[in-house]
Amino acid sequence: MKRYFLSALASLTLLLNACKKDAPDFTGYDSNGTVITTPQTGGGQLDTYLPASKGTYWKYQVTTGAKTDTNVITLTGNKTIIAGKTYLDATSKQTGMDEQPGYFYAGNHIYTLTATAAGITLEFLYLNDTTAVGNSWTANLTTDGKVNGVPARLKGKIIEKDISRTVLAKSFNNVMHTQINIEYDFLDGRGFQNYGTYDYYIAKGIGLIETDSEVIGITTTSKIFDYAIK
Repeated sequence: MKRYFLSALASLTLLLNACKKDAPDFTGYDSNGTVITTPQTGGGQLDTYLPASKGTYWKYQVTTGAKTDTNVITLTGNKTIIAGKTYLDATSKQTGMDEQPGYFYAGNHIYTLTATAAGITLEFLYLNDTTAVGNSWTANLTTDGKVNGVPARLKGKIIEKDISRTVLAKSFNNVMHTQINIEYDFLDGRGFQNYGTYDYYIAKGIGLIETDSEVIGITTTSKIFDYAIK
């Protein structure tokens, strides 16, 4: 029974980038995040950890065990209202799998994504960029706080801020490192227990560059190898 609930989470290892409701202008920056021209005052080019322009894409090398695939995430330019919040629509296409939708939101320094797995819609609050290093937050995984009737939540924590991170030989600066624990309370008297851990590395002005996860003993890494900010 526990494995059934958690299988939904294992399929969400491809969770990627949340985006702001109003798309920032990234004109003047190349794919390495290097300034080409001086950004306009107040333009906000570097103010977001997750750019939102239509056609922006990220390509990831996804490794689970001995198997390695490619996953491509593309922003469609469309928007969807979920629980009163405006999300940006994206598509995810992984090797050998059908294209899947995803929904990304950012507001008031809170970054979340919503995706459906095994018929269950889950929301991950994976970054609060105002949280101090070592501090944490708690959020429900679903609107009613339950997955198939079982209480479920996530606990997030800021591990590192403003660090440098090298991913597949490419160096990134101004990186946030967050860690998310997925917890269930199976009503067996032990309270909430951790059943999965995600480590996210998010580069300012670029988005998610790496995800490392372990869910029910399955370890997966997702590392960026190409992207374009439109």
